[in-house]
Amino acid sequence: MSGKNLLYALLLFTGTLLSCDRKQDIQPEDSPYEYIQNTATSSVFYGPSQPLGPGVARTWIETTHAGQPVAIGLNFSSKVSLENLPKQQEMYHLKFHGQAVFAPFVGMMFDWNPEGHIPLDLYEKPHFDIHFYMVSDEEHMNIPLGVDYPHADWFERDYMPSNYTSLRLAIPGMGNHWVDEGAPEMTGEGFSKTLILGAYEDKQTFIEPMITLGYFQQLKPNETVTAPVSEFPKVQKSGYYPTKYTITYDPVPGVYKVALTDLVYRRAE
Repeated sequence: MSGKNLLYALLLFTGTLLSCDRKQDIQPEDSPYEYIQNTATSSVFYGPSQPLGPGVARTWIETTHAGQPVAIGLNFSSKVSLENLPKQQEMYHLKFHGQAVFAPFVGMMFDWNPEGHIPLDLYEKPHFDIHFYMVSDEEHMNIPLGVDYPHADWFERDYMPSNYTSLRLAIPGMGNHWVDEGAPEMTGEGFSKTLILGAYEDKQTFIEPMITLGYFQQLKPNETVTAPVSEFPKVQKSGYYPTKYTITYDPVPGVYKVALTDLVYRRAE
């Protein structure tokens, strides 16, 4: 082989190695695009990623191979900390994978609150809000501020759990928040995790796990915490509704997971 041909072969070989390395550097969980992972029993449909701290956040939907929803959730990097997260409140609009999204859920808003938010006597700790929305981004982003926001008696009686009470305040871009009267932050035990329900103009709008950064950080590897979801007495949209939610620390690939699980199909009334 001539010197020229040898040099060409070495360059080609080196380029091939570099190309392989580049492909290997882009792991599925770091990909900015939608993707699907199949297992023996189910398929997981991941939405596009959103940069967050040292990693990314992304939605996911798990279904059976027949297409029935099993769970819907969010993953984000377990390397997040006060030092590498934004110093101000941030709101991220995340999309679900287009092939798997199911009623009643249409989108997610994932909020980071480094100084908490109102009511500060309840939710002053650094925490994440994970809104699973049942209305479009356009609809909820047009919600204005409403102090002492009213609701109809029939809505409270027929469409909200009896253990939930309205904060009577419509947050711009979100709506009114209903809180569990028996939640630890409401009984003086302090806030670490809770489940909020959303409404606006007598319409069910979101289900929202709210979890402190400290709670995520104290999870042990492979630990999953399961909590009940207080069900709506009646629903306004037919679809699959959760009866539980879970919080997990998965050390490989190094993510926290929040999911609505144990889905039950319900018809609108």
